[in-house]
Amino acid sequence: MKEEYIKRYYKEIKRDLPKFPDEIIDAWILDFAKDIGWPPGNPMLDPEKRWGAILRSKDLEYWAKIKWQKEKQTLAPKDFVYEDQKSITGLILTNVFGVPNIYSLTMSDTKERFDRICEYMKTNGSFPGTVAIVDIENKYLIADGCHRLAAYFYLLGYLKGTTPEMICLNVTEEQEYWVGRSEIEKDNSAE
Repeated sequence: MKEEYIKRYYKEIKRDLPKFPDEIIDAWILDFAKDIGWPPGNPMLDPEKRWGAILRSKDLEYWAKIKWQKEKQTLAPKDFVYEDQKSITGLILTNVFGVPNIYSLTMSDTKERFDRICEYMKTNGSFPGTVAIVDIENKYLIADGCHRLAAYFYLLGYLKGTTPEMICLNVTEEQEYWVGRSEIEKDNSAE
């Protein structure tokens, strides 16, 4: 019965987001769909609800126009939209330096997740699962992988206050990402 339940969600998600690779659905969307239902409604009208945060206050029509491909890149925090730069910094501050903030107050497992990702990256040099980002006018929006990116930037020493002992030289600067680009933006840029 459980397998049929999951297949039903997959079918519904694929219907609404046909360009989404299965890997992104597995890592980002499926567990939330099982937990809070699918389809999500309009996150733009109600950004305080869970789907609003998960889908970054963008509706399904927006996400349906995103085409994904894997790319290897070397990124820095400055390459992300300002809101995501703050999220990355906030996750590092709470999980490494114990600074209370929205992440420590709302995510009971944030430290365990962060530490688990750091250990994986120290051992393997890469993300545990590919991070999904969206190219928005030459800045990236994090779709899935904020904890992984925070751990990555922490291990590479991007945050002031990071000591040389904290930096992990085993982590490869170039990582593989799922990069999403809007087909609409692509069409408009050709003009």
